[in-house]
Amino acid sequence: MKTNPSYRHLPRYQTPHKKALHKHTHFPFQDNRSMLEFRPLFLPSPVFMKLLPSLLVLAATQLASNSASGSVLISGFMANPTGTDSPYEYVQLVATSAINFATTPYSVVVANNGAATSSGWNAGGGLTYGFTINSGTVAVGDVFYVGGNAKLINGTSSASLASVTWLREINTGNTAGDGFGTAATGGVFGNGGVNADGIAVFDTDAASIASSTVPLDAIFFGTGVGTAKPAAGGYQVPANDFFTGGIFGTAGNTTLFADAAAGAYTKLSGTYDLSTKSWTTARTVSLVASPTSISSIATGISGVPEPAAALLGSIGLLGLLRRRR
Repeated sequence: MKTNPSYRHLPRYQTPHKKALHKHTHFPFQDNRSMLEFRPLFLPSPVFMKLLPSLLVLAATQLASNSASGSVLISGFMANPTGTDSPYEYVQLVATSAINFATTPYSVVVANNGAATSSGWNAGGGLTYGFTINSGTVAVGDVFYVGGNAKLINGTSSASLASVTWLREINTGNTAGDGFGTAATGGVFGNGGVNADGIAVFDTDAASIASSTVPLDAIFFGTGVGTAKPAAGGYQVPANDFFTGGIFGTAGNTTLFADAAAGAYTKLSGTYDLSTKSWTTARTVSLVASPTSISSIATGISGVPEPAAALLGSIGLLGLLRRRR
């Protein structure tokens, strides 16, 4: 087996094997797990041993800072299914970090605007509806869903989505949201229009969201901002590929997707850098009219660099700090 010349001190090195993290995903990641066998062919230098505690602290700090930022991204949604909307609406999401939701709850909030209030995402009532994710785990690149408990791709009598990963589903037609939001047979997701509707992801449970809480990711769709920006306060948005951060509807925070077309899935495509937790290619929208299969709504989000490449880069950096015997 051919090995990387820079790692000749490793007697056996097996390249990370490709592993499909989600059978319907286009998220091109490799599995981090590889077998590295070390033999005592070298001893760490005194310089390395002195720097090791600081390096470990730095690595832990970096991991902590990246664990929340952009760790779940919105990759698509069905906001206007054929026929009755509830309980057939849903959001598709992609994980860019490993998360145990039992210890770190997340939430998804959808906005269905008449006139937004200063409370923003936690307004509740008929304006916003919360889904709390407090069980299950995801790995980097995993695709999962949140939404109505029917788990159908496009409304009544359409193809089933029961085989994909759902981390929170509610019968939105007769059950209130987590933390806030009233049930509605006509749907809890907005369809856009002159008063924009939105979707946001938070790294806390829905009940803990305050008017000042900034989501990890957020998008809006419609033909205008309209009353989605109240006179005071409003929807917090993060600095992402669409917004500069602050309140939706203010300067730098007005990007909108087109209305959610009836019977069409809104698919988002873009490229996300895992190491910097930022977008290298901003998301764009395509509408999948009358989707009939899981493959037709497969995620269009790609991630770079691959986790295995990042791992090898870290090993290479440490290699510069050691001395051969």
